[in-house]
Amino acid sequence: MLSEETMVPIFALPLFLLGVLSILFAIAVFLGALVIYWFRKVSLGGKIVLVFSILSTSVGGGFLLGMALGVAGGAYSIRNK
Repeated sequence: MLSEETMVPIFALPLFLLGVLSILFAIAVFLGALVIYWFRKVSLGGKIVLVFSILSTSVGGGFLLGMALGVAGGAYSIRNK
């Protein structure tokens, strides 16, 4: 049986889920960059980077600088296919 000392505070769960989503979005952006670099699928990789960079604003945006660089890089790679 759990005692009160081992129970997780109720406010910690949403923060944990935001952290997990943030890491998943970062991995997706990284995989989009790998698609561009390894497979030379510039348009597809750019779309992946752009979508997940925009979605990252819902969880903090990578301190907003990462989001801005992801959006700029994704849009640039889509334009220069």
